[in-house]
Order: sequence, then structure tokens, then C-alpha cells
Amino acid sequence: MSQEFKALLVEQPEKKVFTRSIVTRKISDLPEGELVVKVHYSSLNFKDALSAVGNPGVTRNFPHTPGIDAAGEVIECSDGSFSPGEQVIVTSYDLGMETDGGFGQMIRVPSKWALKLPTGLSLKESMMLGTAGLTAAMSVHELVESGVKPEDGSILVTGATGGVGSLAVAILAKAGYQVTAATGKLTESGYLKKIGATEVIERSAVTEGAERPMMKPKWAGVVDCVGGDTLAAAIKATKPRGSVTCCGLVGSPDLPVNVFPFILRGVRLIGIDSAEYPMAARIKVWQKLAGEWKLDTLESMVDEVTLAEVEEKVQAIIDNIEDGYYEVDLAGNFTFFNNAMAKITGYARDELMGMNNRKIMDEYTARQVYKIFNKVYQTGMATKAFDWELTTKDGSRRIIEVSVTLKKDLNANPIGFMGIARDITERRRYVETLEAREKELENKTSLR
Repeated sequence: MSQEFKALLVEQPEKKVFTRSIVTRKISDLPEGELVVKVHYSSLNFKDALSAVGNPGVTRNFPHTPGIDAAGEVIECSDGSFSPGEQVIVTSYDLGMETDGGFGQMIRVPSKWALKLPTGLSLKESMMLGTAGLTAAMSVHELVESGVKPEDGSILVTGATGGVGSLAVAILAKAGYQVTAATGKLTESGYLKKIGATEVIERSAVTEGAERPMMKPKWAGVVDCVGGDTLAAAIKATKPRGSVTCCGLVGSPDLPVNVFPFILRGVRLIGIDSAEYPMAARIKVWQKLAGEWKLDTLESMVDEVTLAEVEEKVQAIIDNIEDGYYEVDLAGNFTFFNNAMAKITGYARDELMGMNNRKIMDEYTARQVYKIFNKVYQTGMATKAFDWELTTKDGSRRIIEVSVTLKKDLNANPIGFMGIARDITERRRYVETLEAREKELENKTSLR
């Protein structure tokens, strides 16, 4: 087929240099597949942004068109699974990763990746939900299937202002549940209550007291979008026979939890994998999103942009991550980071790119950091967050909390490290001040 169409194309003119532009392509440029779809709508996810900026953990072959979601009209289906003119949804699998995705006006994919648009949902509405909505709905579906009922108590949603988190809040509310939304952005409390949250709490409240083997049971169920210490604390605070779903790792891929919640309270931990979710179950969840779980607040939760405007939105997604995100090669040289990471270090983006991380720490810290990174390399196991004293460009010292995960290429060969960095300097100073005051009070008491 020689039909032409417009697409956002990411190209790599030289090593570590990536360009993005709207170009004219032909269907013959697309990978093989039985199904050709004219894309009407897509959605923009964090994974799309990483692909668009050349992140090798998502996409390694260029030129490439990102977009892990697409909804549109069937043009051709060589195996007869769909008829021309039918409206379909394509999400997950390899779309937008190594297979050209929804940021083009045409896609060609295996027919088994697609499902018919359910009655009650428009193409536009389906992409307002996209993979984030599917993941959120899968999480709620698993809670319901595990027996968690609205009368059992509040459901905790972590990472509540994110795409999956906010949609989970709205779907749970639509399904009749009381929702406690945990976030690091309390300024968004009004928004979270508007879409259905009963209560909004600061994310640190979730982990308060988490050093104990078990915590006071609070949650009938949990939709966790964060991972790490947050997920561990949520499990410890889940009521007997409650269920916890897990779909994110922005906090850490590590899970520092004991077995007590599972063997003493019967808590169930359910993993959510939207990429390879069975088609029969996928169709069932989409039908719920088109029916009993259809959101009245959906329009207010999204912004619509044209293909030409996607370019500026891509970088905005990376830069608007509240915490620092970084990637380094095996030698410790920065290969990718967001604005928050650059701000923490005090260096401009062009200064930090390619810089070795030893430059932002003293020799003692460098030795300790090397041991941690080397352990991750040797074992392949991610670390939970550890504290690291960082030296900024102006020479000041900051305390950051860092997670580390090993990056691998498509052949499972280690190529570097990635993680989240959070500036906890003020929190550390606050704790130290409290400890000093407590010690001072103890000394005064002992002198009486």
C-alpha cells in the first residue's frame, strides 16, 4: 500500500542525539501485520515521552514513531478478523516501543492486538482512558474479583495525581467505593476530590510507622502506582483479607516487606500487567469502562492536542516529574535526566549531560555509591532508596534519596543504571532539629 500519512518521527542522526519532527510516511514504511488502522486518537504516556526522547530502555531502533495507544478505523485486515470501517482500540503489546505507534495517522499491527470499540464509548473517550485507564480499571477489577466490597472500608490509591492513579480514584468512586488518595502534591487536593476522592493525604502519611513489622489496619484495599517503601507500608496497613494491586515502580522496583501481612492477615498482593493482559479479560474491562464504570468526569481530566502539538508535550511530561529521574551508563556518566534532576545538582542540562556522577560527590560518598551500584550490577537486583550526600555546582551539600535499577538492552546485557532521586535535605534537617530538641529536653529533665 502506498497511501501517505503524517507521523511524528524520532530519528537518531548521531550517537546520543535524537530529533523529532512531523513527516510524511507511507504505509509501506510500517512493520508487517495483518491489520491497518487509520488512527483518529492516541494518548500520551510517560513511556511515550521516554521513547520520543530516545530512551533505550523503551526504544532502541530508529527511526521510530512512538504512541503505545491508538484508536481508529480499520482500513484493511488480511486475515478477516475485522472488517473495513470497524472501529477498534489497540493498546499495549509492542505498539509504540519497537513497533511504530499511535503518533502516526496510520498503524499496521498484528490483528490479535486489537479489540472492537465497545458500545457506549467513542474513539475519543477510549483514548482519554488509554493504557492508563485500562491499567486503573484492571486494578479495580482485580479488587472487586478478590472480594473487596464498598462496605469494607476505604481504598487507598497511591500516586493519585498520576495518570493511572487519578483514573483509579475516579473509577473506584464511580463503583461506589470510599477513596483515600495519597499524593506528594497536596495542592491538587481539590482536583482529587472533584474526581471522587473522599480523603486526600500526603504521601508521607502512608509510610509513617512503616519501620514496624505490621501497622494498624486501615485499608480495605489498595491500588498502588508507586512501589517500593510506599507499597510495603500499604501492605502492612491493609485489613485482614484485603487486597493490594501493584502496577508501578516510580518509587522503587524493590519491595522491602516481610511475610506477616500475608500469613497473619491473609492480605493478597496482585500484580497488574497491562501489556500482556489476556484479550478476553481486556475486552471485559473495556466493556465496564463503556458501561457501569463510564466516567462523567473524563472530559475534565484530559487535554486534547493535535499531532503537531505532541512535540512540546513530550518534554513537558519528563520535566514535570516531581522527583529527579536519571540514567547513567556503566561508567556512571549521565545519559538522560529530567529538569528536576538538573535542578537538584545545580548544573545546566548541557553541563550535566555526559558528566560522571563522581563529580557531584566527595571521595567517601563516591566509594559508598560505587559499592551500591556494583551490587546492583552483580546481582541484577534493584536497591530500595538510599541516602546520598550530593555536592551541587555551587559547592553546597544536599541530601538526596536515590533508587537504582539495572538497565539492560534487548539481549539482556547490562548497559547502565536508572532511578529516582528525591531531595530530602529539608526533611533531614527537620528530623535532626527535633532530635536535638528532644536530647536537650532529656538533659534538662535529668538535671532536675
